[in-house]
Amino acid sequence: MDSPRSVLLTLAPLWIFTAALIRPAAAAPPALPTDAFGREVIGVLWIDAVQLDAAKLKAGVKATFGAHAGLVNEWLGQYERAHTLFVRAGGTSMAILYYDGSLGRESANPIFLFSKSPNANEANIKGVIRGVSNDLAFDSLGDWIVAYQKDLALPFFDRGSALRVQSFQNALRPIATNPIVATFVSNRRQRAGNAKDAHEIKATHEKITADAKARLGFAITADERARINQMLARHQVAHEALTALNQIERIIHEGNALSIAVTLGDKPTISAELMVQDRLAAAEFMKLKGTAATAFGKLMQQKSMRDVPVRMINRLASQHAVLAHADVQAAGPSVRGRIAGESFSKMIAGIAKGIERSLGEARIVRSMNQMKIITIGLTSYARDNGGVFPAKLSELNKFKYLNNLEKLMTNPRGDGWGYAYVKPREKLSELFKNNKLGTTAILMETRHGRVDPIGMVIYVGGRVSRPDQ
Repeated sequence: MDSPRSVLLTLAPLWIFTAALIRPAAAAPPALPTDAFGREVIGVLWIDAVQLDAAKLKAGVKATFGAHAGLVNEWLGQYERAHTLFVRAGGTSMAILYYDGSLGRESANPIFLFSKSPNANEANIKGVIRGVSNDLAFDSLGDWIVAYQKDLALPFFDRGSALRVQSFQNALRPIATNPIVATFVSNRRQRAGNAKDAHEIKATHEKITADAKARLGFAITADERARINQMLARHQVAHEALTALNQIERIIHEGNALSIAVTLGDKPTISAELMVQDRLAAAEFMKLKGTAATAFGKLMQQKSMRDVPVRMINRLASQHAVLAHADVQAAGPSVRGRIAGESFSKMIAGIAKGIERSLGEARIVRSMNQMKIITIGLTSYARDNGGVFPAKLSELNKFKYLNNLEKLMTNPRGDGWGYAYVKPREKLSELFKNNKLGTTAILMETRHGRVDPIGMVIYVGGRVSRPDQ
């Protein structure tokens, strides 16, 4: 069974899309308790779930998300009944509190808060929530019901500073007229993390550049020099995009709060406001916006994301999708953005494409790692057998060079993908002597039983070539 956290996080999209497809209720949900805005809370997602027009629900999602509506409708179909029962029992809204997990506090994260009407049946509301997951514990905070995972520590609500509480309250005000509001308020730890990321991005760039230039001095063939120069150009594009992302996030971290309000339906709209320190910070963001949009655009045009950490690909794609389609303006000590209509659909498509690229790159990295492990097994076998490589891969299992060969030979890139072993004709010592370790292929990716021209190849020395190299 899925964990309560993962199940409830899956439930969140239902209430996001459900609430957003209807017009806002006349009365906003009750105010969140001040104690909810502790010093370790960094984000709040608040959803007004009072009204639901189930008949228009899926049609509205289809109109809003187009070709990407399928997965959303799966969530909606699975949890539509739970939402209806929640509202029928007197539930009015759900707030998800996200804590800074890097602080190491052993507590439920996130924590779910549910508001209810004065005449609500609290037992029935808890019953609906248990229907999503029966491994939950309940507490209360004022008139709100608190839900968290049983095997974690009790929720902690340590009052944040007055400025921090005020920042959250200001950022959540749009709930009065919008069914969905998300807000983010950074803390000192995250600002320090952003500075550390900036240092690592710079250091990595300098090291890769220096190493590549050193390799150019030893490159023998024109192909080698061309490959290194191509890698340098590709890395420069990735470096510029990562630097721009870091600078954008620095301004967000240094700001007071980021507030995002969403309304879907016939004319889907996202309205965002970044409350920064002063007009100069707002002007800096506007200047960075153009630089970042250009850098992200160049990166997205590349067919390879191999120079970008997998965890960053989706963030870069999402930022690119937003900046490419949002109408962003500075307004005093804040930056306001709006995405509506066709631009909203294009943004969703851009984010979906980013998710696909992130998952695709993750599978490529996993496949590459598996190829390297198999190659190490092959070279170890050769060292122990007079330099002769095995006739078949199965000999690696037989003589205990690899114990999980069958699993390693399952290519994570999906159906039809596999690997083909190419036994080197020369002994390992001869390949070393003749400087052929980096040019003698030993394992290739296949698709439907044939070597694929867009597949990776690994050489005896461990070098991997990719078609997008």
